[in-house]
Amino acid sequence: MGFLLTPREYIQNTLREAMEAYLKNNKIASSQAPRNDNIESKGNREQFGDFSSTVAFQLAPIVKKSPLEIAKEIVALIPLARNDSSSYIQKVEIAGNGFINFFLDEKIYRDSFREFSLKSLPIVMAGKESKVIIEFSSPNVAKPFHIGHLRNTVLGEFLSRLHEYTNHNVIRWNHLGDWGTQFGKLIVAYKKWGDEKKIDKNPITELLYLYVKFTNEAKKERESLAPLEKSRPEAAGAVPEAGRSLTGLEQQARDEFNKLEKGDAVNIELLKWFQKETIKEFSLLYKRLDSRFDVIKGESSYIAGKEKLFGLLSKKGFLEKSEGAKIVSLESEGMLPVLLEKSDGATLYHTRDLLSLQYRLEKYHPDRILYVVGDEQTLYLKQLFVVAKKIGLNAADLQHVSYGLVFGPGKKKLSTREGNVITANEIIKDVLFKASAVMHEKHPDAATRPPTKVTEDIALGAIKYNLLKESRQSDVVFDFDAMLSFQGNSGPYLQYTYARISKILSRAGIFASAKRDMLYGDRTDIAVMKKILEFSDVLDTCMQILSSHPLAEYLFSLANELNAFYEKNPILKDEDAKRRKQRLYMLRISADVLQQGLELLGIQAPKQI
Repeated sequence: MGFLLTPREYIQNTLREAMEAYLKNNKIASSQAPRNDNIESKGNREQFGDFSSTVAFQLAPIVKKSPLEIAKEIVALIPLARNDSSSYIQKVEIAGNGFINFFLDEKIYRDSFREFSLKSLPIVMAGKESKVIIEFSSPNVAKPFHIGHLRNTVLGEFLSRLHEYTNHNVIRWNHLGDWGTQFGKLIVAYKKWGDEKKIDKNPITELLYLYVKFTNEAKKERESLAPLEKSRPEAAGAVPEAGRSLTGLEQQARDEFNKLEKGDAVNIELLKWFQKETIKEFSLLYKRLDSRFDVIKGESSYIAGKEKLFGLLSKKGFLEKSEGAKIVSLESEGMLPVLLEKSDGATLYHTRDLLSLQYRLEKYHPDRILYVVGDEQTLYLKQLFVVAKKIGLNAADLQHVSYGLVFGPGKKKLSTREGNVITANEIIKDVLFKASAVMHEKHPDAATRPPTKVTEDIALGAIKYNLLKESRQSDVVFDFDAMLSFQGNSGPYLQYTYARISKILSRAGIFASAKRDMLYGDRTDIAVMKKILEFSDVLDTCMQILSSHPLAEYLFSLANELNAFYEKNPILKDEDAKRRKQRLYMLRISADVLQQGLELLGIQAPKQI
């Protein structure tokens, strides 16, 4: 996928040619060659070379020889620089029982770096162009945007940017939770206690207040009914589904939701208003997070199509009835049945997700749909994908992009002093407050302190990087001091490194005027060049595993290399004008890569900190 011939790609091509020749010599069809040659960069472990491959182990069961014997025969087919002037390979060694280690001539890094530096960032990498729907964020209407939604949004935004950068047509999809019995409760609460002006002014807070008030009032009714239910045991069986009778408020909520299901005009308008007010408030947060969507669509918009879906299921023989409810049996797949409609006619999440999928396929014709959803929904989505395949909704590749939980220090639950789940806005407010304190300590003199926006960039960078630096399947811990450190594996450290390079380049007078076609000699720092040339390979890895942590790890490693390089080579003091010019130019390219990487993570790169 790379946009130029990187050292890794050079090794991959060379090894592939040698492997094909080896298979031909052994009268084995090239179609049996391993698809993955498992090229691994050896980083700073110079004794093992620049790259290593385990291809001999993959070929062993095909060729019926030992990996060591295969490795020796493949190595004999690889051209070396001393025998072939077009080769960049100094030597190839076999380690252990068949590992093939490649040692490259430094010239390949200079040549590749020269080609890389002549490109203009951002470079749109040449990938297979396809249409991808990425569903992410997906908060609930009338409820706070919590820390889990924040991780989801930051991850989904990264995946969207990555796919756009690699030449895919991306449709960013926000699937709002705006249907279910809770909206019957909210409608009752609004009709009894709601204030339109208060909701218009502070939507989420007021709607949540109404929902909590309903819950508390219903609880009081329940408690008042408890003595009666004890004296009349038969009352507990009045509603088998709940195991107990409904209170007056609970019955009203059920009635209001049933009216919603049947298309009651008043309740539909109320729901649309709740949705509109919620989106209005969430839009402010999305703008702050620099996250955008092409489609924002609630579950409620698909309800009208349920009979058509049930007709399709019935026609294919998959829709069954069980105690008045409509289900799809997945017994043959070893899964529990999928409930699509309750006995009272109420739809469930699977119903609405199938309708949403049907709509997406018919209207947008995507090649792939990524569902960015937490680990806890793994079984749910497996069931969804199986049912979708059964009924022919399989024109696109469906993939669950799962992620772990978010905790506070000591892996404790993040919550407010009152014990409530902490919201995204509260997290941002706390981190921004701490970032302001850090900046005041760093710049006691207000005259030298960067603008307030820089402080917000640092706070948001700290949050985003902390959420993206871990493998998406791992849980994330919010350690606020570590997140805001300018010296550790943090967003502020990467931002500081970029600002430091920008300052050096600005002082040298080339930041805005450097030309990418300038020539430079051989004396450059190979370690930095190696690191810069890994950029496209790292993005390939991110695409393959749909995770941000390889890029975060890469940027942290690049920042370390750059800071170590400058400490060892104070460029501005270098009296050799040609070498100084070369190294400044290398810093310019490094700054471009660092900025591009941060942009993919959704992190701003201020030039002054």
